[in-house]
Amino acid sequence: MKIKKQKDIVKAILLNDKKKIFLIEYSEKFYDLPGGSVEPGEDLESALLRELDEETGFKNFKILEKIAKKRIEYKRRGEDFWGNIYCFTVELVNDEFSEQSDPEKEKFEKYNYSWVDLDYAIEKIDRDEPRNQAMKEFLIGYKNKIKK
Repeated sequence: MKIKKQKDIVKAILLNDKKKIFLIEYSEKFYDLPGGSVEPGEDLESALLRELDEETGFKNFKILEKIAKKRIEYKRRGEDFWGNIYCFTVELVNDEFSEQSDPEKEKFEKYNYSWVDLDYAIEKIDRDEPRNQAMKEFLIGYKNKIKK
């Protein structure tokens, strides 16, 4: 029996002042919310802020709320993982860019980013993969919450 490694993930529903959501579009028409892996010894909020800085280039965020958690199993680069995926609502305080030069940022410069409506984000996050499906559930849950 193959042993799966544990790797927790943090994701953000990143909102600007117009309540639009930051969406990443990869070259193969795969859409994603910003976020990534929690490193050993890192708390969730620190991991989220680090990932937001790396993936968006912005530096001023306000974490509003941890809105969801889901246990998932997934494959990444041929390895089997399990972990929790946590979703937070986060507000972009201003659009000032980080001064930090990070190789991770350069990797992301080849992808497209846009600020989109919530319904558009829900429609585009449609890949049949556990992490992606969890994000779609988080977005739908967020939509239901703000309707109230």
